Amino acid sequence: GAFSDTYAGLQEEWAGEALLWAVNCPNTHLRCRSFQIFRSLHGVITSETISLLVSCLLRCKVQCTPEDCAVSLEVLWTLSTVVSRLVTNKLVLFNHIFWGAVAVLHTDFEEEYVLACAILSSIVDRVNFSEKAVQVVFQASCPKHWMPRFDGIQRLLLRGLASRATEAASLRLLHKLMPLHLEEVFHPKHDRLLSYLIALFPPTLCGVLAAQRAS
Repeated sequence: GAFSDTYAGLQEEWAGEALLWAVNCPNTHLRCRSFQIFRSLHGVITSETISLLVSCLLRCKVQCTPEDCAVSLEVLWTLSTVVSRLVTNKLVLFNHIFWGAVAVLHTDFEEEYVLACAILSSIVDRVNFSEKAVQVVFQASCPKHWMPRFDGIQRLLLRGLASRATEAASLRLLHKLMPLHLEEVFHPKHDRLLSYLIALFPPTLCGVLAAQRAS
């Protein structure tokens, strides 16, 4: 652009400043706008960038005020943009994006839940979880001290089936996870297939009944 031709490095400096405002500014409106500016500027994604975003997201979820919920949505949109820009090996290296999105699946706010599912779905589409090296990384980073205890992503996705707003996102991600064999992450219990089939029963039954009424 015109400014970058005159001031080398302006875009990167501006993106970095926007990110600092986004995670530190006490004003919610300015924080949200700063996240939007950061996304628009396409700054360089570093490990520090990811750590700031994930830490900001988790702080918002701990405090959970209406203002924090607005900020957490912007963080999730930003992380979604980051995931789309990172190469696959960086998605494995920066696996705290994955775990941050998993943590958000505990939320009671439907829009956050859907965005977290979208982030996880994008990562699952691009990362080969059948590779031994990838499995080792995600097994090693699996949360061990969460409260409530982490018991697999599949159980968290079953929560989403209780709401029309989150049902479709939950089912899409469940379908993608089912063929993957990293049980420690996806569902460490022996009833993985059974719980998946039970989860499919209500929407399948609704589809059959709708077809019968239509005919």
